[in-house]
Amino acid sequence: MSLSIRHIKAIRIVKWMNYTLLVGLTICLSCVPVEPPPPTPPLQLDFDRQSIDDLWSEVDKRDRTSLLRMMRSRDPNSRLIGTRAYHTMQDSTVLDSIALLLKDPEMIIRQSAAFALGQSKHPKAAVILTQAFQELDSMSINSELSGTILEAIGKTGDRQLHEYLTSVKSYTARDTQLVYGQMMALYRFVLRGIESKSGADHAYKTLQNMKLPPKVRLMAAHYLGRSASIDISGYEEGMRRLGFEEKDPHIRMAIATGFKHSRSDFGYLSLKDWYANETDYRVRVNIIRSLVHFKNKGLSAFLLKASRDPNVHVATVASEALVNSTIRSDAKKIRLEARTASRTPWQVRANLYRAANKNMPNKYRIAKTNMNQEIWKRYVRNKDPYIKAAYLKAWAVYGANLDKLIELYAREKDAIIRTAILETAIKNGSKESVRQVYWGYENTARRKITQLMQQAVEEGDPTAIALVSEALSADFAYWKPYFRSLDFIEQSLTKLNLPKDFEAHLAAKKLLSQAKGVPLPVSELRPQYNHPIDWSLVSELRDTVEGIISTTKGDLIIELYRSVAPGVVANFVQLADAGYYDTKAFHRVVPNFVIQNGCPIGNGFGSLDYSIRSEFSALQYDDEGWIGMASVGADTEGTQWFITHSPTPHLDGRYTIFGKVIKGKQIIHKIEQGDRVKNIKINKN
Repeated sequence: MSLSIRHIKAIRIVKWMNYTLLVGLTICLSCVPVEPPPPTPPLQLDFDRQSIDDLWSEVDKRDRTSLLRMMRSRDPNSRLIGTRAYHTMQDSTVLDSIALLLKDPEMIIRQSAAFALGQSKHPKAAVILTQAFQELDSMSINSELSGTILEAIGKTGDRQLHEYLTSVKSYTARDTQLVYGQMMALYRFVLRGIESKSGADHAYKTLQNMKLPPKVRLMAAHYLGRSASIDISGYEEGMRRLGFEEKDPHIRMAIATGFKHSRSDFGYLSLKDWYANETDYRVRVNIIRSLVHFKNKGLSAFLLKASRDPNVHVATVASEALVNSTIRSDAKKIRLEARTASRTPWQVRANLYRAANKNMPNKYRIAKTNMNQEIWKRYVRNKDPYIKAAYLKAWAVYGANLDKLIELYAREKDAIIRTAILETAIKNGSKESVRQVYWGYENTARRKITQLMQQAVEEGDPTAIALVSEALSADFAYWKPYFRSLDFIEQSLTKLNLPKDFEAHLAAKKLLSQAKGVPLPVSELRPQYNHPIDWSLVSELRDTVEGIISTTKGDLIIELYRSVAPGVVANFVQLADAGYYDTKAFHRVVPNFVIQNGCPIGNGFGSLDYSIRSEFSALQYDDEGWIGMASVGADTEGTQWFITHSPTPHLDGRYTIFGKVIKGKQIIHKIEQGDRVKNIKINKN
C-alpha cells in the first residue's frame, strides 16, 4: 500500500516533535547532577560475610534462576560463585550466559567460566571455547586463560578438533601454559575415546622432550597409558629407555601403563627387566598390570615370584593377576605356595588359593577337596571380616561349593561378608566365568545364582539392590533370559530410604530405564537438596585448615581447603568433631590408586541419612596425597573419602578435591584394607 502526501507530512511532524522533546530532555538533564554508579565490591570470598554465605547457599540449592542472576551481577564475588556452580551442575542450557564471562574484567572469573564450559561436555561449548581461544591466541595474551580453554576444548570437542590440536607445532618450552593446555586437551580427548596415531605421535614426542616441564611430560605419558587402542610398536625402544632413566616416578608409572599396548617379545622382556631394577613399588604395580595383557607362557611363573615381593601392594597385585593368568599345569605349584610360604600377607595367600582353586583341573578331585577344606578352615579361624571375605572368595570359585555358599548368605549377618558372597556368586555366574567355574552344569548354576540375586533384592538390602542392578545393567542381554521380569527391581525401590540409599536407588533406576529403552531423566541422577551447609562452622575455619588423621599405621597431617569446597570441608569437620570416623576401617585399598574410608557398614555401600553437594574445581589430582570425596555421581557424596597414591588425572572434575596430605605421606602407602582411623583432630585456631 502506498502512502499519501498527508500521511508523509504527519510522520514528519511526529519525528520533529520527538526530536524537540529529546533535545529538551537532554538540556534539562544536563542541569541535574548525575549520581555516580555504586562502586564495584572487591573480589574476596570472605565467609565471614553473610552476603557470601547467602550466595553460596543459592549454589547449594542449585536454583538456576538465582544462579543466572548471580552471573549477571555487578558484584564479582557473585559472578565467580555463580560460574563455580556450573563446574558441578554441567548444565548445557546456560552456555551463552557462561560464555559472556569469558571476557569478564576479573581473570579468575574468566578461567572459572572456561572450566565451567568444559565441564558441560557439550558440543556447543566447544564452538564457544574455540572462538575465544582463537581470539586470545591471535593476540598472544592471557596464556594461562588460553591453557584453561584448551583443556576445556578437550572435554567438549570432536575428532576434528583433536586432529587440529595435534597439528599445532608453534608452541615452545617457554609457552608453559599453552603446551600444558594442549597436552591436557589431548588427554581429555583420549578419556572420551577420541584418539589417533597423530595424537599418539605428539604425546610420544612430548614425553621425549626433556626441555618441557615435568607436568607436561606426565600428561603425555598418561595419554599413552589411557589410550584404548594405540599401537606403540614405534615407541617401544624409547619408552624402555625412559623406563630405566626417567627420574620422576610418576612419569615412570604412566609409561609402564602405556606398555600394555605392546604385544611383542621386546615389550614383554622390557617390562620384566624393568621390574627387576625398579625401586618404586607403584611402578612395579603398574608393570605387573601391563604384563597381564601378554599371553606369555612364562607369565604365571613370573607372577608367582612377584607375589613374594616384600611390598604388600605389589605382592597383592601379582597374586590377584594369577587368578586369570595361571596355566593349569602351575595350579598345584601355586597351591603349595599358598600352604607353605611363611609370612605371606593374608591378601596374597587368599589370592594364591583363589588362583589355584579356580585353575586346578577337576580331575584332581581329591587335591581340590583337600584345598577347599584348607581354605574353609582359614575362613572359620579368622575373625576380621575383610580376611574372612578374602578367603571366602577363594573358596567360592570351586563350583561344588555353590549350594553351601547360598546357604551361607541366608544365615550370615555381617555386611562385609554378605557383600563378598553376593559379589562372588554374580561374578562366577557371569558370561566370562560360568563355564570355567561350573563346567557341565552351567544352566543349573545360573538358575541358582539368579534365584539368590532375586531373593537378596527382595529382602530390601540396599547393597544387594545396588550389586544386582549394576550386574544386570553391565550385561543385560546375558542375564535377561534368566529372569521372568524385573518387577522385583521395581518393587525394591519402595524399600529404599532416600537420600541414604541413593546409590541403590540410582542403580535400580538406571537398570529399569535401560530395560525400557528410555533414557533416565537428568533430575533422577542426583538427590534432592536435603542438607544445608553449616555456615556458622564454616566461619570458624581458616581458608586452609590443618588437621591430623591418626591411623593404626601412623599419623597423616592434612590441610583442608575451605575456599575451594566450603560445604564438603564443613561436613568432614563436623563428622570428625563428632567422632564419626573413629575406628572406621579403610574398607577399600587399590594399590597405586586410592585408600578409602568413611563407610558406616564397612563394605563401601553405606551412608548416613543425608547427602551433600559436589564442589568440583579446577584443582587436579596431579600428585599423591590428594583427599577427595567418594561418590556415585555429582551431588551424591556423604561420608566416604579417599586419598590418592599417585596422580590420577582421570578423576579431575568428577570427584571433589577438598584437601591434601602434607606430612606423613609414607603412611598412605603402608595402609592396608582393614587398617583403621583412630581419630581425626581438626585445628580450627
